[in-house]
Amino acid sequence: MEGTYRSARMSPMRCLVHVVSAVLAVVLTGCGITGRADGQIAFTSERTGDWQVFVINAGGTDVRQLTYDDNYHWGPVWSPTASQIAFTGDWSGNREILMMDSDGHGVIRLITDNARVDEDPSWSPNGDQLVFSGDVGGDFELLVVRSDGTDVRQLTDNTFNEVHPTWSPDGQQIAFAGDLDGDFEIFVMDSDGNNPLQVTHNSSIDWSPDWSPDGQHLAFAGRQDGNWNIFVVGVDGTGLVQITGDNANDTDPVWSPDGRWIAFASDRQGRYEIFIAAVDDGGVIATGQPGYPSDWATGD
Repeated sequence: MEGTYRSARMSPMRCLVHVVSAVLAVVLTGCGITGRADGQIAFTSERTGDWQVFVINAGGTDVRQLTYDDNYHWGPVWSPTASQIAFTGDWSGNREILMMDSDGHGVIRLITDNARVDEDPSWSPNGDQLVFSGDVGGDFELLVVRSDGTDVRQLTDNTFNEVHPTWSPDGQQIAFAGDLDGDFEIFVMDSDGNNPLQVTHNSSIDWSPDWSPDGQHLAFAGRQDGNWNIFVVGVDGTGLVQITGDNANDTDPVWSPDGRWIAFASDRQGRYEIFIAAVDDGGVIATGQPGYPSDWATGD
């Protein structure tokens, strides 16, 4: 991304919420959680000894392992039609963008294949392209590639690192984490790489943004109080709300398709497991599944 970064100052408002743990399949009322989370969550887990791709129902049931080889797999994301899953893998000796059928069957295909590190893919809403982060000349830049592996284009070109890109629901913008000011903050830019805007401003690390389904907010992991917590902020940088708050580390937020929930990974029970927070009041419930979520889709 060439040119000047613009800045949007965040509101200092925070809302530290009461955290409640319970079984996800149970309807919670004590914290105002009425209803249940639906759909499927794609995640990565080391439970078998290697980092593999899994899918679970949002209720924490029906765990399905999709990859079985001894290579590294990370960050699975469904295509808009849910027929394909893209992810990071090290099949060619370094990390590349790979794709497979969403049921894990068929041949895993290399979408990128080069000497650099490529990781963290995100689909365009029409499914034609993937944006990802790649090591270009010693720092990480953002690139796009057609979903068939052709027409790789570099979107950013500077001396900073841009990582964890995610495409907005309307396809017009891309959010990412960048280290322009010495630590990683959340940014958005046009999908062609123009008009970058800094969303968060603090002296800690903000990481792993994810768009709300309506495209108005970003969830992200921030280390503003010494440990990682989940935050939500308006795309213009206003209305910061802290969703989780305890002595644990909460990372890798992923919005539910209906915008009512955020899945995340937390070590609050020792190992990193998948938890789900209600956006309206921050009540947190556990799936009991070890791993790190990366996408949430409709369906069972």
